[in-house]
Amino acid sequence: MDFEIKIIKRNITNNEIVNDIKRVSVIYKKNTLTTEEYNKYGQYHASTIIRRFGSWTKALIESGLDFLPKQRYRISREEIITDILSVAKVFNPLSLNQYKGNGKFTLKVIIREFGSWNNALRECKLPIIDEKIPITREDCLNEILRIWTIIGRQPTTNDIKKGIAKYSLNTFCRKFGSWGDTLVAFDKFIHSGEKPTEEAIFENNDYPEEIKKVKRKTNRDPGSRLRYRVLERDKFKCCACGASPATDTSIVLHVDHIIPWSKGGETTIDNLQTLCSKCNYGKSDLL
Repeated sequence: MDFEIKIIKRNITNNEIVNDIKRVSVIYKKNTLTTEEYNKYGQYHASTIIRRFGSWTKALIESGLDFLPKQRYRISREEIITDILSVAKVFNPLSLNQYKGNGKFTLKVIIREFGSWNNALRECKLPIIDEKIPITREDCLNEILRIWTIIGRQPTTNDIKKGIAKYSLNTFCRKFGSWGDTLVAFDKFIHSGEKPTEEAIFENNDYPEEIKKVKRKTNRDPGSRLRYRVLERDKFKCCACGASPATDTSIVLHVDHIIPWSKGGETTIDNLQTLCSKCNYGKSDLL
């Protein structure tokens, strides 16, 4: 499996956009689309289409689709709450981006009914994610690392739009300029040198006393970049049984010490291996 960054740059024709709008309309089994509906399954972004055709309505006309209906179905408060709670069973805590990728209703519908996303969470008695906390570039890069590890391959814009990430596609693009630039930054971030600390910080009282007295060259837990390099080296597959989240989404990969930390093993790339959760739990701290 190839894990090099793949960035496709090409000129998109009007015909390609029209065909993609038609494709998404088939998914919804109807002859009209909102921008929110298109963004959920579309290959491009609605803002790109609007810039190309001048308006969303003109894009619908070019695609042979109907205008948006004047009369809209009135969505009840209970329907929205039920849908938010159903998505929260999968994502907890639930972010706005995760709901956008997996919920039935648009943010406009939720704001019209509750006034804000946080108010909707309060009504559903769900924990509120403080959206005022600034998101850093490193936060975004670590989120890509988390997603890549879970799915076992390079995330795409469609993955982000489906709500698998904590942050929206626009967040990544604002931080780095574009999704392609985000992947380039991730590649530099993940393969840059990671300096080990001179000695471990022992916060866990369960560590054996004889280990605590030994001056260690590395920390017990590998950093995010070292973890990724181990997974990349092992092709995102379990070294024991070959399982991979790229072929089975239920697989969870761990980065494990070959010589256990409790027996003096260091956290270096040559002493780390990729194991699935089942193999790792079976191995425990055995040599």
